[in-house]
Amino acid sequence: MQLWIAFFVVLQVAFAQSTFPSLKSIRYRLFNESDYDNLQRPQIGKEALEVKVQFTVNRISVINPITNGFETDMILRVKWVDDRLKFNESLQNEVLQLYPYEAWTPDVFFVNQLTQMEVVDQALVLENNGQLTWSRHMILSFATPYDLSAFPFDTQSLNIRLSTFTSSNSLIKLKYFDDKDGGYNYPPISKKTFPPLWSFSKTVNQSTIVTSKDSGSSKDQLILTVVIDRYSQTYVMKYIIPLLFIGLCSSIGYWIEVTALPTRGGFCVSLLLSTVTLNFVMTSDLPKVNYPTALDWFITSIFVFVFIALIEYAIVHYMITSHKGKQYITRFLDTSFRIMPVPLLLISLYIFMDKSSIAGTILFYFIIVGLGGWTLYRVSIFITMYKWASTKTADEDTVINENQKRMEDGGDGDTNNLVMIDVCV
Repeated sequence: MQLWIAFFVVLQVAFAQSTFPSLKSIRYRLFNESDYDNLQRPQIGKEALEVKVQFTVNRISVINPITNGFETDMILRVKWVDDRLKFNESLQNEVLQLYPYEAWTPDVFFVNQLTQMEVVDQALVLENNGQLTWSRHMILSFATPYDLSAFPFDTQSLNIRLSTFTSSNSLIKLKYFDDKDGGYNYPPISKKTFPPLWSFSKTVNQSTIVTSKDSGSSKDQLILTVVIDRYSQTYVMKYIIPLLFIGLCSSIGYWIEVTALPTRGGFCVSLLLSTVTLNFVMTSDLPKVNYPTALDWFITSIFVFVFIALIEYAIVHYMITSHKGKQYITRFLDTSFRIMPVPLLLISLYIFMDKSSIAGTILFYFIIVGLGGWTLYRVSIFITMYKWASTKTADEDTVINENQKRMEDGGDGDTNNLVMIDVCV
């Protein structure tokens, strides 16, 4: 009985070996017994070969706006059909792995590649219907433009561009994987996927045709765009809030008495020096670009508001010391400038918001029309008061001198002739 069982097992093994050819024999027949040429693309003389592409971004390790580049760990899968490599045998869940140099491979390359590609691992798999899948795990850097005008509330688009090196779209057509090929493979949404200061937003797959100016040939180009947002909390806590408080503190000087020269003057100068010092400290964390960012505009606005407080104090101090009869005008100036926190907050909000939005447009016109109209109104009152005070100064001095003389002679001064001006603001 045992002999019969052993004979039956040996018979099954022999039958399986006779019906299922080895992968080595299939490889030998395809590449040695045929006239296969790995330098010639499939479908010569026919329609353009369709090459499908799939991007899988595993990790973006470095995002560098200074060099306009980023480094990524990704997998690129390219799939096409070569009719010359079809075979009838069933592989029974096995795959025929080839070396990339054995079969023809499409001449795809990354248009915006910044450094030399480091291929960690790769595999070329052939199926019995002639379909080849070329997978490469690689680490490389790409060049991409950065727009830091909204820094630190900016959103960046990291582009990966793939095209053919020599073949036009009349020979090779590039397409993304469709649903039957496994669909799009989006980058994983994970905090570990991106550097600490960035978060994943979305991906956009685009396909375009680029025409060469020299040869006039057109090539397909696939673009994978990874949209990321910057974490701005650290910049808000470390820079924006302290600077905003310095700007708001500059308005406190308008409430200090004009005659308190050491207090008010020292206070304004201290705020000005604090702004300059904090700007120097922030320089190492700011992006080195040749255009101003939103944070640069904010720092400049704070510096301007602090400088205005110092200049306003110099003006009112000069007026009160040289024109003793116009103290009410200096009080009017101080009272007018006490509203400075309002334009400071509005301008700061406008700097960091989306200026192309409806809210940004409304805020812009409100700042121009509202604050501009209020400023013109207060300036017109100031000019009127100054002209009126200039004509009355001589009369006031005469009345005051006469009253002082009467009081010195032992009489009562004429209080009805004293000019008492109380400006309500």
